[in-house]
Amino acid sequence: GYPISIEILEGNINDKSTLQSKVNELKERFKIKEIIFVFDRGMKTNINLECNID
Repeated sequence: GYPISIEILEGNINDKSTLQSKVNELKERFKIKEIIFVFDRGMKTNINLECNID
């Protein structure tokens, strides 16, 4: 199966500073190599779009 994870963060946290750490958490927790994120346009930054899990 495919692991699904939902987490709601506080609204005053800068999205571009949290995505990489969340990617790393998911990578470790689920032992996965590919992640699909669904996010709003507020998270659409170059930093987030270039985020990888290598």
